[in-house]
Amino acid sequence: MKTNHAILLSFVLVSTLLSACGTVSPIKSADETQKTMPDLSTFTAVTVLDFENKTNKPEADFATTHFADLIVSEIKATGAFETVVRQAGEDGSLMISGDITRYKKGSGAARLLIGFGAGSSYFDALVNISDSRKANQIAEIKVDRNSWALGGALAAGQTVDSFMKGAAKNVAKQLAEAKTGSRNTQ
Repeated sequence: MKTNHAILLSFVLVSTLLSACGTVSPIKSADETQKTMPDLSTFTAVTVLDFENKTNKPEADFATTHFADLIVSEIKATGAFETVVRQAGEDGSLMISGDITRYKKGSGAARLLIGFGAGSSYFDALVNISDSRKANQIAEIKVDRNSWALGGALAAGQTVDSFMKGAAKNVAKQLAEAKTGSRNTQ
């Protein structure tokens, strides 16, 4: 009986650890009737624009360009697209833009020493994927990342920058999968 309780407790702790750090949603088609991943196979180029700061906090201004730069770097690393540029790109490219909706650095020391949400860090964004030629939205990805509420070394190491890097990698992976029509299990 003790073994069952230990397994259940371990499952609950691992579930809490994984879910408490937020998510990056699967790519969602802008067409509500389309239930599958959007087909990006016709696009060879990607243009990534600066994100908009919708937080009304000046400290988030840095994230508007930094998150876009990280996305460019990660998309290039996938090798799925021939051209990946910042700002004005070629006509007919896949255009990535969006909004930073929550940005809070928090305090690593408070997360380490106090926990229970003290010093929490947050990064939320909405990534819009559009066709630059038709000027219509194709899909979106929601980013909702936050530090682990229970504190300790794990939470102290969860920074806004690490959230942006992880989200950019996830966005690039999903775009590559939508381009090739495959789901990598890496």
